[in-house]
Amino acid sequence: MKTLTQFFPNMYRDSVALMQLSSKIAKLPGISAASAQMATEANIDLMMEAGLIEERPAARPNDMLLVVHGEEGALDEALDFTEKSLSEKHRVATAPLSDCRPKPSSWPSTKLRKQILHSFQLRAPMQHRKP
Repeated sequence: MKTLTQFFPNMYRDSVALMQLSSKIAKLPGISAASAQMATEANIDLMMEAGLIEERPAARPNDMLLVVHGEEGALDEALDFTEKSLSEKHRVATAPLSDCRPKPSSWPSTKLRKQILHSFQLRAPMQHRKP
């Protein structure tokens, strides 16, 4: 078994996305273990305690650290899969804002907007009145 350790500089992903990525990599043929985490001190300590890495890498907290154990040929496939997954996530996250704007036909009518505004005004707490 071989170990692949790869840094992705300035590649922030939230912990849920990294757990999902780690799980998918670990299911690839020839891979026995995989961990994708942000390279914080705490995460590096956990990887060392778990035996995924032997020494502290020179990484920064905003770098993503990938560690994969598996057969030599499978490691290249795992790295390719990781790079593709990360680029797909980035492409989705950078969709043009024009695609996110609501269409005028989906806006509520003027009458409905006034009703909504009125209901919020009724729910707003009343200010204390002076006696």
